[in-house]
Amino acid sequence: MKPSKEPVYISPVKIFGALVLLNVILACIVFIFPTGKIKLNDKYSLVFVPLNKIFDKEEKVVVDVNKVIANINTVDTNLVSIDSKKLNKNKFEEILVPADKQIQYPGKNRIALTEFFKSLSDVETQNTLIRIIHYGDSQLEGDRISDYLRNRFQLRFGGWGPGIILPYDISNSRISVIQKESKNWIKHAIYGNTPKLKNGFYGIAASSYLYKSEPINTQDSLKNINDSISKKQNIAGAWFDITNTKVSFPRVRQYNRITFLYSAENPFILKIKSKQGTSLVSEVLPNTFAACKTWKIEDNTSGISIYVNGESPYFYGIALDGNSGVAVDNFPMRGSSALGFETINRKMLNELYSQMNVKLIILQYGINLVPEPKTDYTWYEKSFSRQLAFIKAAAPFASVLVIGPSDMSMKTTDGYETYPNLVLIRNAMKKAAFQNGCAFWDLYAAMGGKNSMSSWVENNLAAKDFTHFSTKGARYVSEMLYNALIDEYQKYLKENKGI
Repeated sequence: MKPSKEPVYISPVKIFGALVLLNVILACIVFIFPTGKIKLNDKYSLVFVPLNKIFDKEEKVVVDVNKVIANINTVDTNLVSIDSKKLNKNKFEEILVPADKQIQYPGKNRIALTEFFKSLSDVETQNTLIRIIHYGDSQLEGDRISDYLRNRFQLRFGGWGPGIILPYDISNSRISVIQKESKNWIKHAIYGNTPKLKNGFYGIAASSYLYKSEPINTQDSLKNINDSISKKQNIAGAWFDITNTKVSFPRVRQYNRITFLYSAENPFILKIKSKQGTSLVSEVLPNTFAACKTWKIEDNTSGISIYVNGESPYFYGIALDGNSGVAVDNFPMRGSSALGFETINRKMLNELYSQMNVKLIILQYGINLVPEPKTDYTWYEKSFSRQLAFIKAAAPFASVLVIGPSDMSMKTTDGYETYPNLVLIRNAMKKAAFQNGCAFWDLYAAMGGKNSMSSWVENNLAAKDFTHFSTKGARYVSEMLYNALIDEYQKYLKENKGI
């Protein structure tokens, strides 16, 4: 019979030491992952008390979004008139904007938007056509924020159409138009996992499109675009189709001016037809470094079909506008943090900006940096500053407005709260904007500040990902932005026009 083992005696000192070691390990984890979240895989994450909660004894900030949007009145799509007399009634409105929703300028210098405001004033008196370009991340997908902003400007200053349309929309959710295209388009962009161009011919949308040179079958693709080509014939080319939607604003559904933006090493054939089969354009376009070819057409309320034949040009988009007023272009860049603009051919971009009469460039980014927190964003401030310097050099005749990130929430032990690094990113973008003489609009503050996204989600103004706005929420954001811009415009008129 084996003797029984003596119980192992562990001294209190060893127990205490083990507890100390365990707490040291836990402390290291908390400091290494200050957000209180370790992503294990796409489905699971390890969540614990974040670093700021250990030392911060303040109560959780709760925002009431109903107070934030209490005095913001959005426009009902179905009640919008396209009567020119309706426009005149709104031309001298004055809007009061709270301090947290106002546009900010570097120092006390308020000239950052002067070029844009001069152009707006000219639109009212000279019937010119100017453009606003709205660059951004996935927050802009579906044309949600831009579509409403476009309508607000067109209601006051005139203008028609959805602006520049690209051959295909990755989100396939655009409000203003429905798109279809041949399958041989190849996208090249400064962002995302796309093939890159050594010559920097990325175009006005920071992306360009070429089609594969192999023949495509015209049986399904042409659809009356080119009746003279045999249905059995294979030709080298590509097509895309744009249909006006009925869910957008009335002024967006109508246009009488088409502009084709491109570069080409060799001549090619361009054909454009209306939905009724009427030929609108049938031309051989010449080779060119960068061009914006415009045709005036009868009012189009249904849509168009475009077919390109020959060696592929660099296609930068097709603008559907009116002959005067304000055009607003929507360029979402999924996954982007606005880095890469400096890889665009600046001479080419300057030519496109100039020919399209771009007077305001809006850059709305930041949310793609948030999910991987850092404690210092000096690197981003410097990188973003270089992009702004490049854009201002490419468009010295335009104003630039930077929009900081919207609030974005992460799940914590106390529910959903603002990421701890979001304000750091906002501050880096603001510094970069001011360093380059750009205006800045603080969307984070405008929507309520810390922990505001939770309230937006609860009131169906944002999606359950606690990142992106819903269609309804996007309209409130756009209305706040429009009000902030018009508020500054009214100040400009008083100071410079005596109005």
